[in-house]
Amino acid sequence: MGITCIPKLFDAETASKLAVTLRKIDEICEEGKYYRHPDSVLITYPLVVDDSAKIGSLPNGKDDVKIAIIGAGAAGISSCYELSRLGNSNRIQVTMFESDTENCIFLSESSESDTKGKRAGRVYTARGFGDKGDSTKKDYSVYELGAMRFPEVAGLTWHYARAAFGGDKEVEVFPNPGKIPTEFVCGSRSDRFSGAGGWLDPNSPTNRISQVVRSGIYGDPDSPSKTSCYFPIGGKCPYEIGKELDSKDTPVERLQQINEEWKEFAIKYDDLTLEAAVKQIIRGESKKKGCLPVIEGLGDGEDHINYCLELFGCFGFGTGGYKSIFNISLTEMMRLLLWDYANEYTLPTEQNAEFLRKLFLKAKDVNKLRVNVKCARVSDVCHSATTGKALVFSYNRSGSSASENVVEEDAPKMEEFDYVILAVTPKQMSSMICRAGYSNVPHNVQFGDFERQYPELICARPPLILSKDYDARNSEIVLAINQVHMTSSTKVYVTIKEADLNKYAPDFKNEGKIKSVISDCGLGSSYIVPSPLSKTPLQLTEEMGGEKYYNLLLSYTWEEDTKRLQHHLYNYPMNNKSDSDSNKLMINTIINRTVRNVKDPETGEYKSWWFGDLLSKSELSNPLSQDWTTDYSAGGFKLDTTGCHYNSNLCFRYNTHAADPTLKNRFFIAGCSYSHIGGWLEGAFMTAVNAVTGLVLAANCGDLQALGPEARKVITSLDSATSA
Repeated sequence: MGITCIPKLFDAETASKLAVTLRKIDEICEEGKYYRHPDSVLITYPLVVDDSAKIGSLPNGKDDVKIAIIGAGAAGISSCYELSRLGNSNRIQVTMFESDTENCIFLSESSESDTKGKRAGRVYTARGFGDKGDSTKKDYSVYELGAMRFPEVAGLTWHYARAAFGGDKEVEVFPNPGKIPTEFVCGSRSDRFSGAGGWLDPNSPTNRISQVVRSGIYGDPDSPSKTSCYFPIGGKCPYEIGKELDSKDTPVERLQQINEEWKEFAIKYDDLTLEAAVKQIIRGESKKKGCLPVIEGLGDGEDHINYCLELFGCFGFGTGGYKSIFNISLTEMMRLLLWDYANEYTLPTEQNAEFLRKLFLKAKDVNKLRVNVKCARVSDVCHSATTGKALVFSYNRSGSSASENVVEEDAPKMEEFDYVILAVTPKQMSSMICRAGYSNVPHNVQFGDFERQYPELICARPPLILSKDYDARNSEIVLAINQVHMTSSTKVYVTIKEADLNKYAPDFKNEGKIKSVISDCGLGSSYIVPSPLSKTPLQLTEEMGGEKYYNLLLSYTWEEDTKRLQHHLYNYPMNNKSDSDSNKLMINTIINRTVRNVKDPETGEYKSWWFGDLLSKSELSNPLSQDWTTDYSAGGFKLDTTGCHYNSNLCFRYNTHAADPTLKNRFFIAGCSYSHIGGWLEGAFMTAVNAVTGLVLAANCGDLQALGPEARKVITSLDSATSA
């Protein structure tokens, strides 16, 4: 999951890409191959794991190197894949712990195995089989409850997609709001627009205020002034920095300079909220004649400034507003802007969990890595003070997570490993890493859940060690993980007939029907999303009348919007269609928010909103909601609020501890929540590379020569996590 931010939505370059609906994975791989993120500006991640390169090699030896990977999401599975590509990988024996019985790694190895309804962490494809819940029917809906769109600039993501599907596979542009014909409704303002078709009202105040904020934060490439932005990075507008980050020709000396300039920027604006930054821009521009749009009846004082703030809060840059996440830091927002992706795509599969399943099978079957998968919940991890190795305590599980009928063994099992990669969410990891305290001095500890403990005391050291002598230093990384800010997020899906959409949705220019709505009614964004149901030709069963259907993401909300919706969702975290009455109440509550009069953007008259008519007068089947806030992951995706930068950055560079072999630290962390791109698979993949790089370095007692040239930068270019 993740927030979409496309500042160049209405640029000519972006519009030209929209005209190309199909592209090969090989082609997209080139788009993000050289992009560097500002927090790791000297590392080009796709080059670290390039097909012609390896992260490194394990030392020669006769004994197996036993590695545990805890968590089989994107980070865990990609870690497994990279381990399979290491030199001397024949020495590796992996045990992968996963507590979710519906994870795709538990499917049989047959290529015919179907991933429908299966998960891989927060990559989660749900299937709806009609209101009767009959799984023998083929009239199913396909709902991506987690990751559903993949930016072209995400170089690692497409590198792994090529490994899973092949480079010649074609993928489609994802129909984000703003790219397809979209209607925007906020208070008295209504607009229609699209990325390629422009605006129904070319003088729209909505468009104007969006451009003003974009220029104020990101800079205006068409401005003759180099200081047109309010928040420059090293004296340059961010859009200029973005171009340098994306160019393979940017000199190393310049990248080193950007590295230092970004560090200064990140610290300086870590305590400034996005809302404060936007208001600063609007207030500043209000002093310049003709910069802000004129709103009749509001004059030019604070009421005018606040109206413009609310308008941008609802609209953003055309793909959805930021009002509900106005408390994130400007530093975090700038990261999203610098990533600067113009296009997102779907994957060449009916369910996105298939992506990670294929990557897992390639590690296991193609690259011949020895992998044992274990359905178990890990309760604790630590270092053994006796052997110095890593200990994992887990409860074996059986049953089905889907039917909420999971059974755990009463007592935990203890297993010993050479190294452990923790690839789980902050909520899950927090409970595993605290039991042994923070002092590096060996002491006896009772592990396991209360009243279900391991029968013996274990002489242990903490798992995450950054200092031999100072427990405060060791506690920093644990506190950082505990304080990761997970954004609330909810998706509500339904299936809708194409005929109903065509009946009620208005046309926009020559681009077809409005298929997306951004509004202030509490639903966030609503739009038609890709699905086998929207393919042509489509043959449905006689029960559904053989009609064409679409998947409608009825509501996609974050933070405050999610919290306002939560009490209508009933079953947590998923409303799974088993209770038709609760589904009806949920859908009716949502419809109730849309049945109202709004200003028609064509006539300027108030009339019954077509979107409310569509929902209230059409058959909405297969409703399904997922509230990621109440899921075991405890959040949809990570976004840094003010004051989070240090902790977030420490998580990202934690694995550099391997450069100091005297710490004897055998634990590494991976996951999008420990990256600077929380929610995106790209962040999960980056941290997996970090973790495997650190593991290889630790196995070689800190010898950097055991790493490939690009992989060394993962250690040497990031600030050391062990420095006081």
